[in-house]
Amino acid sequence: MRRLALASPLLVAAALVAQASPAFGQATDAPLIPSLDTRAWDPPTDPDGGLYFEPAQSPDTADWNVALWTHYAYRPVTLKDPATGDIANKIIAHDVGGDLVFNIGFFERVAIGLDLPFAYYLEGDNPTAQTIATLGGDYEVPRSAVGDLKLNLKGTIIKPTNEELGGFALAIHERLGLPTGNQQAYLGEGAVKSTTRLLAEYRYLAVSAHAAAGVTLRASQEEYGCGLTTGDCETKFGHELPWGLALVFRPQALGLDASGHAAWFVEAFGHVPLSPQAPFTKAALSAVQIGGGARVAFLNDISFIAAVDAALVQGIGTPPIRAHLTLAWAPRKHDMDGDGVRDEVDECPEDLKEDQDGFEDEDGCPDWDNDDDGVPDGEDQCGEEREDEDGFKDDDGCPDPDNDEDGIPDLEDACPDEKGPSHPDPKRRGCPDQDSDHDEVFGDADLCPDVGEDPDGFQDEDGCPDPDNDGDG
Repeated sequence: MRRLALASPLLVAAALVAQASPAFGQATDAPLIPSLDTRAWDPPTDPDGGLYFEPAQSPDTADWNVALWTHYAYRPVTLKDPATGDIANKIIAHDVGGDLVFNIGFFERVAIGLDLPFAYYLEGDNPTAQTIATLGGDYEVPRSAVGDLKLNLKGTIIKPTNEELGGFALAIHERLGLPTGNQQAYLGEGAVKSTTRLLAEYRYLAVSAHAAAGVTLRASQEEYGCGLTTGDCETKFGHELPWGLALVFRPQALGLDASGHAAWFVEAFGHVPLSPQAPFTKAALSAVQIGGGARVAFLNDISFIAAVDAALVQGIGTPPIRAHLTLAWAPRKHDMDGDGVRDEVDECPEDLKEDQDGFEDEDGCPDWDNDDDGVPDGEDQCGEEREDEDGFKDDDGCPDPDNDEDGIPDLEDACPDEKGPSHPDPKRRGCPDQDSDHDEVFGDADLCPDVGEDPDGFQDEDGCPDPDNDGDG
């Protein structure tokens, strides 16, 4: 077995600078057999993605992120003995590599991303006469290499239909691979490759389901392991149908993450050939992988992903097991409830949005009754003035300083609900004139309201004068 030396960080840095040259990490006269990017997996560039799934929602304008994905893959590229089906040579037995990704959003509708794969440390078996013949020529796997640069473009067609709870969302995603990678490391196609997918998701509170399906088109078809084949090669890489499913859960719903910074995910993803091999006809050209992991954010902007995936159908380039560690940075103006008040000053940061009505908007909490009079602002005709709650039109939210509109303020009106003139006597001020003959017998008690009582001590309470008290004529 040949053990390739560990590449130095400076070498990797040089690789990143020199990645535009497909000759990096290989002799210029070395044969390129075959020209394939066999990884069968590319990371999402969105900071809210998982292993494979990419959310349908796009970031807001100028919201950007960078991430360093690292992985260890066991035995991703092998040659099998056609007679026994056993592994005859581990072309790449151990792969320590990763991806540098960048992403930026526009208007919550468009996202543009870059993904640069790299191999930091590769180890494999020495070439044998059989493997050289099978691959069609001598080869040498480099110690480290850079892969094809991927340009990612996402367009959100349907934004989440329920702003508060989540709802359905749909996007189209294009990944365009440019032929900048090292072909002998199985990281370079040597030609353009396009993968177009539809991304669908449905989110409800702490749970979201994701699905992706599309087509991968290769500008050049490549054979793998057919050097000894006399007939048609059955392992010819051409067009493919990629797919993926994911389920995401936030443990905050279980009370395990009060800050809401963690997410758990399980996924299944893979591809089947489209042409020249028909779908479901060649397992070596197919892949079915299952995986799971967790994403945890620290200090709001920095997050980590730890995940693992395993192959149920192990096509060429699909490792039986692969482990991932990711460090991401997504600087944001943090506003969990989307009310325009930053979380660090928002007194209600998670569940309650500020109502933005000009009243104490800086605290981030809704003020449903600005004047605190018990009448909600939506029904309050005088939102900034308290209702006086005196039993008169109290449901309109407006104070009524003169209920009977007689010009005498209720606080001074002895009869606030009945119109009446002013009067020197506070007990009669604002009351209707119930003693028109001024004999101090009021209302219905005055049987002669237009004639004054003769207050002589005889039947004075009836309000009628008694010109002949003894009735003797």
